Amino acid sequence: MGIFSFLSGKASAPEVVIKDMVWMHEAGKQQGCISLLKQYSNVALIAWFPETQRHWQSFFEQHSIAATVLLARQVNLLQLVNKIIILLEHYPIFTKEHDFLQSLKVPEVIILSSMDEPLFTRFGGERIIDLMQKLGVDENEAIEHKLITQSLKQAQKKLEDKVITEHNANSMKEWFILNMP
Repeated sequence: MGIFSFLSGKASAPEVVIKDMVWMHEAGKQQGCISLLKQYSNVALIAWFPETQRHWQSFFEQHSIAATVLLARQVNLLQLVNKIIILLEHYPIFTKEHDFLQSLKVPEVIILSSMDEPLFTRFGGERIIDLMQKLGVDENEAIEHKLITQSLKQAQKKLEDKVITEHNANSMKEWFILNMP
């Protein structure tokens, strides 16, 4: 605890550790999510956008997987007690995502992404897919590294700097249409 934290009587909350798992395509992400659900029985799945929530809920129903996808803005902390938190996408703006993750009061969060999502296509996801394919990376293999998490954070901050007034959206694609010039 720093001197100013001590004087104010408030200790800053420890940062949530983010474990980013990134696949080349949505299909790999879906298979990765199924694997995580088999690996962990106590999971809370969270989506930022209603369209993502509907998409994943439908996906789970089609595959007879008993899973419920919560919407981030409607999450009740009681729903998350003793659960492993998995976000099914990043939020485009860093501060909003960071504040939400801090409010969860959990030590770690897993965030699933694919290079064909709007956040990645905005920052050259297609080129990264080409590079991954040339390197022989399997379509169903996730890339995980602190550099990826740091790069995503920087991309989110760049977007945040460009948004003057944020407009709510039903999907990430719509968010980019409404909020990015």
